[in-house]
Amino acid sequence: MASISYKVEASDIETITGAIPLETGSVTIELTPGNNRTFTIYAYDSNNFKIYACKTTVDLQPGNNTVDIVMEKTMFTIDSSSNITGIDLAIGNGIPYIAYIKSSQINIKYLSETLQTIDTTSLNYPADSLDLEYYNTLYIASHFQNVNYYINVSKFNGSSWGPLLDNGDDISNVDNNPNTFSLKINSAGPYIAYIINDYYPAVKKYSEGATPKWDPVGSLSTPQGGDISMAYDSANNIYIAYTTSMPTAIEVKKYSGSSWSNFPNTSTPPTYNPMEVSIAIDGNDVVYVAHRNNINPSRVAVVKCPQNGTEWTPAAGSDMYVSGTIKAAQDIQMAFDGNNRLYVVYYDFNSDYSNYQLHIKRVNGSNWEEVDVINLPAKHYVFSPKIAIRGDVCYIAYVDCYDSQRDVILYKIML
Repeated sequence: MASISYKVEASDIETITGAIPLETGSVTIELTPGNNRTFTIYAYDSNNFKIYACKTTVDLQPGNNTVDIVMEKTMFTIDSSSNITGIDLAIGNGIPYIAYIKSSQINIKYLSETLQTIDTTSLNYPADSLDLEYYNTLYIASHFQNVNYYINVSKFNGSSWGPLLDNGDDISNVDNNPNTFSLKINSAGPYIAYIINDYYPAVKKYSEGATPKWDPVGSLSTPQGGDISMAYDSANNIYIAYTTSMPTAIEVKKYSGSSWSNFPNTSTPPTYNPMEVSIAIDGNDVVYVAHRNNINPSRVAVVKCPQNGTEWTPAAGSDMYVSGTIKAAQDIQMAFDGNNRLYVVYYDFNSDYSNYQLHIKRVNGSNWEEVDVINLPAKHYVFSPKIAIRGDVCYIAYVDCYDSQRDVILYKIML
């Protein structure tokens, strides 16, 4: 850590700022007693990456003016550019990896005490979207920009990337919407789900051999799709969730080794004109589906269904919605902690596209509990939030946009 600074704010005092000596790590600040003193600590590493250490609000009464601040949150600015178009986040062996597209090129960095860079020169094709996964090593799927709508899937061997080709070619015949693919890897191998050019979902599995290839996983000819997400359970059964346009709904399918079937057999998740969807499965094989309803204002929701269930029910309480009714909410993502508890991240904003906030929430009994809220400064907006958890450490990645600048942010929370 190269330097530490502090800021103290309250409505009845002027903002106080200063430096904390590194040799002691502490500072004494004289303040008049009062309510709602907000202390914020900032730290910077040797590369001048800002680390957000802690923020706490306390009431200081006469004779009781000691404040203990524990470093439990850190925020890193990974990169800045005027042309960042997509990010993703994965954890391997407790290390967070963040991939992002900068000026059409893929960049990957990871945090292991300090920020490190993975060589991506072998991923030297133009891309406009990506999906990063970790299973013993890193895998990445990316959509070729303006190149016949191909998807490339590559595997990291420790020093360079090798493409997982289909009979010598990349996966082709992909819908020209670059956000419609999902990569997952389990002990059976890599899987890719995507929307093909006639707008139907498709899933393929990679098979190694003398002639490596991507084999179709069953056949899907269900309603035309838009967005798609994939997950697998403890038995390596594959699940997909995707939005449909005729009718506007969410379909959830399960592949048990021979064919696809509806999951559950008689029900589709409740929704209205869904625009985004993601699927996740917890350690008890309960299936969760998160989505955005395109109502006014748009709201994000999560429903769940156990393996022997017949209906989708709210993930917490009696209301499937996670967000409120005042601000528009979008782009919800899910993860589970070491106790199998569900966490989500999403952002919301006012009707005039102001006051952007990034929300991290978790299920606490029958309620949604706010873990943290990131308030973006005025005239800033956010896109593409991601969440990943290992044990009691939660990572959030997102893009902070302002003026003509876009910052890739990695945020760490001790749960």
